[in-house]
Amino acid sequence: MFNERRNIIHNLVVAFAKMAKISDEYLCEKTTDDLCKLDDDELIDRIIIILSRLHNNGRIQLYDIISNVGLVLELNSKYSTVYDLINRYKELRRLNVIHSQMNLEENHRLILEVFDRFSSLIGTHFDCYYTGGLVGYVASGQKLKRYHGDIDLLINEAQLEELKTIVDGSKDFTFRSLLDNKGKNGHEFIIEFNGTPIHIGLFLFERTASGEVAEKSYYYSGEGNDKKLLSNEYHYSQEYSSLAYDTQIRMHNGIPYRMCSFERIVFLKRHNRPKDIFDVSELESYVDKSKIEQLESVCKKSYFEENKPTLVSPVKQLEDRIKKQVNQQEDISDRSTR
Repeated sequence: MFNERRNIIHNLVVAFAKMAKISDEYLCEKTTDDLCKLDDDELIDRIIIILSRLHNNGRIQLYDIISNVGLVLELNSKYSTVYDLINRYKELRRLNVIHSQMNLEENHRLILEVFDRFSSLIGTHFDCYYTGGLVGYVASGQKLKRYHGDIDLLINEAQLEELKTIVDGSKDFTFRSLLDNKGKNGHEFIIEFNGTPIHIGLFLFERTASGEVAEKSYYYSGEGNDKKLLSNEYHYSQEYSSLAYDTQIRMHNGIPYRMCSFERIVFLKRHNRPKDIFDVSELESYVDKSKIEQLESVCKKSYFEENKPTLVSPVKQLEDRIKKQVNQQEDISDRSTR
């Protein structure tokens, strides 16, 4: 039975390799061996991803795939028509498992490299916490399953200046402001991993002496002299902070880091995009359900401030500093070209 299944997979690999003008016999054998290790459902997903990549790279045409779809359908009785495979392809796209610019294995290698390098750079000195699906997979020891284009970091805005100073001294990372083109949602600042499409996106919060937190989103309103920096703020109690911001120092590849609690990550992803719902299904076994209920309860006691004028803040100070640096660099460049 195994030999029969392997022969079917091998014939599929060789057929599409020939269409893609790939003559490397070793690569075909290795691909066959790798595919044989997968169960029937994972096998179809991997084949769809490989064929999608070959098509996006111009190696094979859509006609080639459709004309030879029987080779794929033979491997899993769950799929009986080309439309079944197309629907699965669309589902994988929604789950962020297929990417046109980078294969899945390379994305996983790169995103974990960025995670480790940035964690090593900032240490545990900062009042900051990784959040989002990626850190959930890292902390639970699970293999990554979908694409990750960025890493989310929740940081105390009082430490933004210090963070920028450390990043500016690094050869691997570059600190960028997005405020001029940002709406009410999104990142005010990102930290790029140089030479790659991967970045760390910053989410900001303020912590009071009593332990309460305000998670903030800054944006500009108006034009010219009427341009003002405003903020939308969600204010949470000390109880929320203790449930959401995990003080435990964790380790990945011997490098320490902090993260938001599994409960906060899952709580925020429960009713969101398809890829977020997918993450919840993978992470929910690590969640204390009673803490989810507590988060839900304390969030009802939070309050929201909208369009709040921001005359003095760490964000305003940092934005002014960045613009001053840009102006100085432009002046130096102008003088050098005269």
